[in-house]
Amino acid sequence: MLKLIYTRQNEFVDDLIRLAAGNETKRYEWKTLAERHMHNMSDQLFVAFEKYFLTSNEVKRNAATETWTFSSSIFFAVTVVTTIGYGNPVPVTNIGRIWCILFSLLGIPLTLVTIADLGKFLSEHLVWLYGNYLKLKYLILSRHRKERREHVCEHCHSHGMGHDMNIEEKRIPAFLVLAILIVYTAFGGVLMSKLEPWSFFTSFYWSFITMTTVGFGDLMPRRDGYMYIILLYIILGLAITTMCIDLVGVQYIRKIHYFGRKIQDARSALAVVGGKVVLVSELYANLMQKRARNMSREAFIVENLYVSKHIIPFIPTDIRCIRYIDQTADAATISTSSSAMDMQSCRFCHSRYSLNRAFK
Repeated sequence: MLKLIYTRQNEFVDDLIRLAAGNETKRYEWKTLAERHMHNMSDQLFVAFEKYFLTSNEVKRNAATETWTFSSSIFFAVTVVTTIGYGNPVPVTNIGRIWCILFSLLGIPLTLVTIADLGKFLSEHLVWLYGNYLKLKYLILSRHRKERREHVCEHCHSHGMGHDMNIEEKRIPAFLVLAILIVYTAFGGVLMSKLEPWSFFTSFYWSFITMTTVGFGDLMPRRDGYMYIILLYIILGLAITTMCIDLVGVQYIRKIHYFGRKIQDARSALAVVGGKVVLVSELYANLMQKRARNMSREAFIVENLYVSKHIIPFIPTDIRCIRYIDQTADAATISTSSSAMDMQSCRFCHSRYSLNRAFK
């Protein structure tokens, strides 16, 4: 390719000498010749960069550096199996492209499974560390303040559950996970700014694009001596990114499923309207029918009941005297014979029991 570029350059020089030797003074001839050769030269340079990945220094020196070194080949293989795909270098022959397809079909699934397992391993250990932090925090706070004593029923106490048992769930906060990802990306920015002639922001940008497997390819590490350090950083970074997605994604997926079940269960919920117990789904359908019939946007009419948008829902005055759904018959007898002040709720099963009976 470099030979073709310099051939076009020599042809341009020869045509200029020919015009000068012929004492050509018309501006149009010189302009036409220059435009034709410049367009051809631009096309050749674009092909050299796009297809053969030649740099400006290589064109100036008329000497191409070796693209497929062992280090660059390893880097290419890693970017393929991790689906980063910088696009530089790439196979240009048909045989090379066929081998790249076969290598991708085998390597991408294995790499993704390996990185997922490594991310799961990191997330489990992070949860373990965070759990130890919560235990240490609980011990320190329990020494400096008097903890509110929560009640435990006889059933839970017989199964080994006591007052001093800590049941705080070990959920990693989302801001902590985000902080880990940002810190590791910033570490990559510092590392690449030392290994490559990039600024910190440029290195941070490259690190983020790499960790998210976007891989634009506008920035590429060029120093083969540090290639293995960069590859180690990329693989560990992908595992950390997978860990962060696993920790945050599981929590939000649980919440989405929870709200989905609640919305589905709300269709069979009951509501007290005007002294009548009706299904919420039937109430909503009746409201929509009345609204469409009366074309009213401020209120609805359900049989003989006028319901405005700002109606206060019915709340029984004896709501605290209603026994729990999962309360046993014995507990119901206690609730009728004991006062509301004697009833306590278990911190584990949330069943209500009387302190008078518990201490007998």
